[in-house]
Amino acid sequence: MRQLLASVLFALLATNALPAIAQNMATGDPPENLKQPETRSELCEVQEELPAPSLTEPFAIGEALYDPARVADAVVSMLDLMGVGIDKADGTPLRSSDKRGTTFRLTESEVRRLIAMGRADAAVASRKDRPPYSFKDLHRAVSPLLPTLSIEGLAGAYSEAYEANPDALVPQILMGQPIEPGTRLMRTQIWLLLVDGFVPPGTMNPAPALGSAGRRLPPLPPPNPGWSKADWLDLVPRLPLLAWWPALEIAPQSARAHEGHGGPGAPVTLSARIGIPLKQAAPSRGLSLLKPKTQGLGDRQITWNAHVAATLLAHGSAAPALRSATATDATGTARIVYTPIAEVANGRGSVSSDTAEILATIGQWDLVSARYDVPAELRGFLIGDVTTCGDIEVSWHAGASQTGGSQGGGSQSQGGGSQAGGSQAGGSFNIKIANHYDIVLNMGPLGGGTRKGEDGVEGTLEWQADGTYRGVVKGYAKGTQEVHGLGMSCGPARSEGTQDLLVIGTPVASFGPLHKASDYVWTSGQPDGGWLSLEFFPTTRASYMQRDDCQTEIQQTDDPNKPWFLPYNDAQWTIRHAGYGLAYPKSGRLVYKDNFSQSTVVGTSTWDVIVERRN
Repeated sequence: MRQLLASVLFALLATNALPAIAQNMATGDPPENLKQPETRSELCEVQEELPAPSLTEPFAIGEALYDPARVADAVVSMLDLMGVGIDKADGTPLRSSDKRGTTFRLTESEVRRLIAMGRADAAVASRKDRPPYSFKDLHRAVSPLLPTLSIEGLAGAYSEAYEANPDALVPQILMGQPIEPGTRLMRTQIWLLLVDGFVPPGTMNPAPALGSAGRRLPPLPPPNPGWSKADWLDLVPRLPLLAWWPALEIAPQSARAHEGHGGPGAPVTLSARIGIPLKQAAPSRGLSLLKPKTQGLGDRQITWNAHVAATLLAHGSAAPALRSATATDATGTARIVYTPIAEVANGRGSVSSDTAEILATIGQWDLVSARYDVPAELRGFLIGDVTTCGDIEVSWHAGASQTGGSQGGGSQSQGGGSQAGGSQAGGSFNIKIANHYDIVLNMGPLGGGTRKGEDGVEGTLEWQADGTYRGVVKGYAKGTQEVHGLGMSCGPARSEGTQDLLVIGTPVASFGPLHKASDYVWTSGQPDGGWLSLEFFPTTRASYMQRDDCQTEIQQTDDPNKPWFLPYNDAQWTIRHAGYGLAYPKSGRLVYKDNFSQSTVVGTSTWDVIVERRN
């Protein structure tokens, strides 16, 4: 329980994380080591092997749901604690389990869909400062079947249930988050609330894991009175997951284009087609209620886009234009044509190339209603979109005296020691960062509290051959916390400790899309060297001068045997790939204050930063 209280504080503060690693490098082509990683976008559907459950504590699962890199581990671990079995397409169990917490089982494909939604939502939450959906989406799903149940009544039932049963599985995974009509949520959390409220647990359910909300809510009636109760209750948890693999299929997966010699280059065409669901050897009872369609794939809207669209637009044009929708034909297919521009070098010099990820997106309702005869009353269960990806590799001749960097609309990369955004690379510098925070925790009827203190790091970062700055620095965390609620009281008590941290600074173009220039107060020196996104990794276990058990450490990886973080306040230091933005000077000493989180819904948090060039 003490871990849960600390985790609630952590989750609330995570909304202030700066996604600096994911910033667009919008000014010119970065050096090779700074280009976007050769991985599929977090928004894209992928066919992947499901991991084995690795997280056993509900609060750890709740935290991992906010980290795109850990969503898969979080989802399979959550299902394991719920007692949800997972089956292969042939109907055999994926892995043996003696847990029977629910009356339904999911297929591998359905679990992958739950993971895909969670990964996409976690990525959006980190970039847009909040989860993309809300409790209103759950009410929108059930209200056609329960028209007299207001959103206030629905939220009140969940809130009362979790206040009375704070140790139940779902409120712990939600980390004590108050349930109100406007509560921001990810689709994995909405699915969890749906199951807890409207799918009665199995008779062998390990109480009090599931069903606490359902005991305060009316049964969810089927849209068709002829459907059996057992079949309907088997379908309910599958409804948000019906857009399972393969949702959309892009062909070809990889295409190549070259700027034209003496005129525009040869066009390349990518097609996105609504996929036919994999045949299940033993379809679920619930899925058998929905009649598969043999036609009706036309007039479905598919939107085309590109990850880092500037790469494509620097070398050609797309039709339809990126970010515009096009209707599918009778086969469920929509197409995009990319036409390269005429090459400036006209075949002279060495060949350079770049690759852009192409995204095709369709609404879940458009997709699922093309596959199945789904009653209109169930439309609200199909929340959000489905995205799949391909890529286009664009090549061009750089000219007799030009190597690297784009021509014909692209910009050349700067040689020597430049980084993204024209920043100054090389050498080393000392850093000293102090985060001062004073926050108020409000868990509504579940309780609340306060936390005040200072976290910091101090040490040296050295330039590396891979283009990053690295160094092992001394980290510290000292704070006083008082929390009351969820069946216990903590504090006021103080924690003070130190540990060594590996810091990796990756050059980025600027201070990030969430920040504004006015967030910074430059006390002395100039931020003319560039910007880094700092990631932190504990290399030693914490050493304490004072220890408060309610201020729990934070796990850095899925391996609990590796050193954990001190109870740092800010998630920019503890969530993988969140990144803390740091400015540095070309020479001399830079002193400034970062006031990005000076005023938030949970309190204040500011940073005092000193960066001094050593050489």
